[in-house]
Amino acid sequence: MQGRSRMAAGFWSGDQHQQDLYWKKWSEAGHPTRSALGSEGADLLNRVFGHSPFLSDSAVVEPGIIEAFVADGADGAVAAARHDLPESQTVVAMETPDVAKHLRIVRRRVALAVALADISGAWSVPRVLEEWSAFAGDLLHLASFHLLGPEAAQSGYAIIALGKLGARELNYSSDVDLAIFYDQQSPAFPAAARDGRASRHFTRLTQRLVNLFQERTADGYLFRMDLRLRPDPGSTPLAVSMESAELYYSGLAQNWERAVFIRARPIAGDCEAGERFLRCIAPFVWRRSLDFSAVRDIQAMLRQTSRGDSDFSPAGFHLKFGGGGIRTIEFHLQTEQLVWGGRNRALRRGGTAEGLRALAAAGRMKETVADELIAHYRYLRKVENRLQMIRDEQTHVVPENETDRSRLASFLGHANLAEFDAELAGHVTAVQTLTAASDAADESLVHPFGSLVFTGVDPDPATVATLTRMGFRNPERVIAQVADWHRGRIPATRSERGRALLTEITPRMLGAIGEAPDPEVAFAGFARFLESLNAGVELLSMFANYPSLMAVVVEIMGSAPELGQSLTANPRLLDQLLETPLEAPLPGPAAIEAALDVELGLGLGDYQDDLDAFRRWAGELRFAVALKLLCGVETSGDAAVALTHVADIAIRRLMDRVAQEFEPKHGRVPGGGAAFLALGKLGGRTLLPGSDLDGIFFYDASGVSAQSDGSAPLAASVYFTRFANRLITGFTAHTVAGRLWEFDLLLRPHGRAGPLASALSGYETYLAKDAWPVEKLALVRSRVIAGAPETVDTLNAIIDRTLTAEGEFDALAADLLTLRTKIKDTHRPSGPFDVKHSPGGLLDLELLVQFLAVTSAQRFGRAIRGSTEEVIGTLGTVGVLPATDQRRLSETAHLYQAVQTMLRIMVGSRTDPAVLQPALVERISQATGFDRGDDLMDALLGARANVSAMTQAHINNATA
Repeated sequence: MQGRSRMAAGFWSGDQHQQDLYWKKWSEAGHPTRSALGSEGADLLNRVFGHSPFLSDSAVVEPGIIEAFVADGADGAVAAARHDLPESQTVVAMETPDVAKHLRIVRRRVALAVALADISGAWSVPRVLEEWSAFAGDLLHLASFHLLGPEAAQSGYAIIALGKLGARELNYSSDVDLAIFYDQQSPAFPAAARDGRASRHFTRLTQRLVNLFQERTADGYLFRMDLRLRPDPGSTPLAVSMESAELYYSGLAQNWERAVFIRARPIAGDCEAGERFLRCIAPFVWRRSLDFSAVRDIQAMLRQTSRGDSDFSPAGFHLKFGGGGIRTIEFHLQTEQLVWGGRNRALRRGGTAEGLRALAAAGRMKETVADELIAHYRYLRKVENRLQMIRDEQTHVVPENETDRSRLASFLGHANLAEFDAELAGHVTAVQTLTAASDAADESLVHPFGSLVFTGVDPDPATVATLTRMGFRNPERVIAQVADWHRGRIPATRSERGRALLTEITPRMLGAIGEAPDPEVAFAGFARFLESLNAGVELLSMFANYPSLMAVVVEIMGSAPELGQSLTANPRLLDQLLETPLEAPLPGPAAIEAALDVELGLGLGDYQDDLDAFRRWAGELRFAVALKLLCGVETSGDAAVALTHVADIAIRRLMDRVAQEFEPKHGRVPGGGAAFLALGKLGGRTLLPGSDLDGIFFYDASGVSAQSDGSAPLAASVYFTRFANRLITGFTAHTVAGRLWEFDLLLRPHGRAGPLASALSGYETYLAKDAWPVEKLALVRSRVIAGAPETVDTLNAIIDRTLTAEGEFDALAADLLTLRTKIKDTHRPSGPFDVKHSPGGLLDLELLVQFLAVTSAQRFGRAIRGSTEEVIGTLGTVGVLPATDQRRLSETAHLYQAVQTMLRIMVGSRTDPAVLQPALVERISQATGFDRGDDLMDALLGARANVSAMTQAHINNATA
């Protein structure tokens, strides 16, 4: 008889307790005794009962299959199991619950019979896979007739088998991969699907098909269905019209979706319509000529799979996705088919063995290599099937537990665990070796951590493991997002070229992101950047050709989210990275102003165009400064000076440009002059990234005409107020080119209540009688950066006289303590790295230095002005500060500036612990010269203690 058992003698019996339990159940059910079954039948049941609870339960329920196997062999047992499959016309008239029950019972019998044929060795692995696939096809055929009626074959409803079912290689507990399409031109197209109702009708029909197959009842289930290989499954119905599917495959589909259709075949429903559809999309699958990007993308699909670990261990090995496993062989074959199958029809084979032999026959692979890969593939499929037979579970992972793995080894007929482990290792490492040679052309597409595969519909387990090792906390989310990019759901990847480039850069991109302080934050930032691009092929090409550029972008997104937002809003900023090396020094004032002239020269001279030119120029320079800081090319001090140069030039040149726009209508104020007084960080040349521009806009109209001389004359006060308003609007308005700068004019006379432009004539009196102490202290860091020479001289003289005017030190000290208390109540430190507001922090240091500068100026009769560090140096020179105190204050000022600068480019103005994660603190510490975050924290605590002690000595004690 055909299909007789070829079981090896002396195999281990598996779980003895389980075996005894099922023999007892068998006996209690009144089934044939062991002697009646004969030695071969009893041995077969020993193996089943000792290894597979699922098959054991089925055997007890279906003893006739066992008896048929003993009497007629594997072929007879399978024929007996299939005997009760109904005819097509019979299921048309049956009720759905009856069809479901009947088919499930047959399925249980066939599953048992096919498993016995495999376990006994009566059937080869290819025979087992083919027969099981044929049975699944028969069930689909019957289901389609039941749901569609006798005209199912002309209904236009085509069920396409994909994956292993399409290749006739279905594994024992596999899902069936299907794509369902409908053709509205079919002759027997259902009336219920006409008049615009097709999508709704066939979607409901498909849902009924899914329920019929995979709903679990007391009789079990048929097969789990996976319909996610249809076009863009996240946004399309379960059944897709052929017309829309053709559009998708001709324009948006990815190369891995081409690979899906290598194994496609119509299996049920309207197979003729299915054949027509496959012929229609054949040019998409089988391209006679491939452009370079498509070839690269196809090759990358394979190279991004893991080569496997050199220290391979069978324990926990993933038979499907592990390096050297089933998918490695399939991908290796399919990539070759995609590249060469368009010009050689002989390579268009759905089966794995057939495809490998065809490659060998076409000279694309050595015949010995094809034969070896086929042998390895069949062994791996055998292990996979036997593993799934244990509990009818769709698992691919070899047990890590030695006891469970020993039972699997026994189930496969191995003498012991060591023999199984050695054989599995031999097959896997051989596959790795055989496929590695042709995959090694471009190591840039492989990541040392392991697999990075984003094809298919389920997260690749090996890729999940890779991303986890790289530091991603939610690897499934990363996989889903990258897969969406590959599906063309963002502008940058809507073209095939864009998707091919994405495939090429993905390993390097994720590798760089994995090096970020927090890979999740870096990936989210990079994703926002990529998804914001209106068109991204050019940028993706730049990333592919200049990997260092992508590394910089990832560094920005991972270490400086605030800077990343700027880049996302204006990707044009990247151009300068290609034009100017990152290591190049920051430009000086002359070069900065020359760059402005170039930018202005590109426009038409229109005022609004010029304003946008200012914005682009300043934005690019601010970005360059921040980037050099982030990458450690420049110090915080050099960056502050460069930013100050940009701000100074912007104020001076924009005042001139506003005058050109303003004067033709309003003329000038004869004898009058304007000036801008810089205060705070701008005045002290210590601008931070993101700092506002502190200052006061003055005009000198003393003894001049009461109004301007233009065609629309204005009173002097109105003239300069409108001029100032126009200037400030030019700075602060936000357009597509960004914002030039924010202004802070709160230190002008009378604060918010005062006009935008302050008359110089009353300023000195205001300072003497009405100004708050903080307004006087602010003058220590003041400097006039633009204006008429006479006005500038007058303003500087007023400031010098104010700073050297006699006053009461104790009253000033008391005012400062009151001010400090008020600030503490309204601006509590947001976290341990709040450099500005913490006790002994930057604000206390600045108030201390300014207090000493004012009191010393009164004592020595000359004003002390400059940046905080410059004033500290002067105070040391004149003997106000001992050398030790001078050094400590100077070092503290430098530390605070450096920390605040890095905080600004990384997280903006927020310093709360929720933002400053440990990894980011470490990054800031390294950027400011410390090995660890704890070292930086210790330095900050020490600095604060020193400032607090000096404040006590110089200010608090002055009030005693």
